[in-house]
Amino acid sequence: MILIPILLLIAILGFYLWNLSRSLKKAQVQIRAAFIQVDLELQKRNSRIPEFIEISKKALAQERPLLESLVHKRNEASAALQIATVNPFDQEIMSSLCLKEKEFQKVLTLFLNLLSTQEKLLTQPKLIELLQAEKNSQDQIRTTIESYHQSISPYNRAQEPFPASVLSSFLGFHKAPLLSVS
Repeated sequence: MILIPILLLIAILGFYLWNLSRSLKKAQVQIRAAFIQVDLELQKRNSRIPEFIEISKKALAQERPLLESLVHKRNEASAALQIATVNPFDQEIMSSLCLKEKEFQKVLTLFLNLLSTQEKLLTQPKLIELLQAEKNSQDQIRTTIESYHQSISPYNRAQEPFPASVLSSFLGFHKAPLLSVS
C-alpha cells in the first residue's frame, strides 16, 4: 500500500526531470543559434580590419603603434570568440570574450576617430565604403546581441524556481552568461 504512493512520486519526479531537461536542452539550442549570429557579425567586423589598415597605413605611418595594437587586439578578440563559440555557457570564457571585445572596441574607436580626421583618406571610395560597412556592422552587432540576450532570458528564468534551481544544476545545466560588449 505504501509502495504505490512512492512509485507514483518517483514517476512524477522522473517525468518532471525529463520535461525540465528537454526544455532546457531546447533552450540551449536556441541560445547557440543566437550566439552563432553574434559570432558571424563579429567575424564580419574583424575581417574588415586588414582592409582598413591597408588603405590607411601610408597616411598613418606615424601611428604605427596604434595600427599594431589594432591588429593585436583584433587577433585576441578573434581567438576569444573562437573559444566562446565552442561553449557559450561557460561564464569564464564569456567574461574573457567580453573583456577582449571591449579592449578591441576601444582601440578600434581610437583608430576610426583618427581616420575621421584624415581628409585625404576620406576621399577614397573604398574607405568610405568600409566606414559605412563598419557603422552598419555595429548596428547589426547590437541587434544580434540583443537577440542573444532575449534567447537567454527564458532559459535562465526556467532554472530559478524551486525545485528547478536544484535539479537543473544536478542535470548539468547552469545559467547562461550575458554578453556585455560596448
